[in-house]
Formats: sequence, C-alpha cells, structure tokens
Amino acid sequence: MSISNKIKYLKQCYVAENSNSVISNIFSPKIEFPYFFSKEELLIGKKAHLYIDNDVTKKIAQNCYLYSKEKSVYYGTAFVAGIKMNEKGEEIRICAPLFLFNAEVNTENVKTSGKVREAQKISADISSVSVNYGLILLLLENNTDK
Repeated sequence: MSISNKIKYLKQCYVAENSNSVISNIFSPKIEFPYFFSKEELLIGKKAHLYIDNDVTKKIAQNCYLYSKEKSVYYGTAFVAGIKMNEKGEEIRICAPLFLFNAEVNTENVKTSGKVREAQKISADISSVSVNYGLILLLLENNTDK
C-alpha cells in the first residue's frame, strides 16, 4: 500500500470516527472546557456575540488556534439532564444539549471604562443548527428510565 493510500485510509478512519460524535455528558473528560452562560442571548437575537473574560476562555481560544483542524467548538442549548439505566443495569449520567451550533472563540481588544483590554468573544453560527441525535437515541434505547 502506497503512502498516499495509507494517508487516505487514515483520513477516512478519522472522519468515520468523528462523524457520529455524541455528546451525552458535557462533564465527560472528552469535553474540554465546558462553559455555561447565565442567560440565552446569542440564539434569541439579542446579541451577535458574547464577551467572556476569564482564564478558561483564554485557554479555549488558544486551543482553538492550535487545534483548528482536529477539534471543534460548539454552542449548545436546550439541555437534558438526568440518569438513565443501560442494558447492563448501570447508571448513565446525562447532561447534554439537544441542539448544537458551530461556534468560534476569538480574542479581541475591547474598550471598557476608557481602558483597552483583551477579551475573548464567542459567536455561534445560527444557520449551522444540528440536533444531537446521539442523545435522542440514547434516551430512546431500552426505554428503562430510572
């Protein structure tokens, strides 16, 4: 097998592995830097973006820049939370958004109180809405809720 074919094969594996990503618990170690907003302002059209100013969002912005090809940022809304029993009788904790939007985190200089400072800005692409089908399937399977 040529190097070109190996690379194509690995790319196909990567795409297949990540195309059916399921967010069932945002507190899972697979989810880096979960962040919660106190109000829903992006999706209701009040604001086009939100400024976030803390150390975690600086790490998110840096991570977005470094891993732009491998990782994605999502903005989620309409959260479902609870506990579900799997077929083995084990509890599965669920805390996941029903709707996901592609999002971007950028660093921008903002002026507040006459001073210019650096802040992180998150923007959600409203047209990119997708349903977290994996969550729906998880909720519907074996239908033995606790």
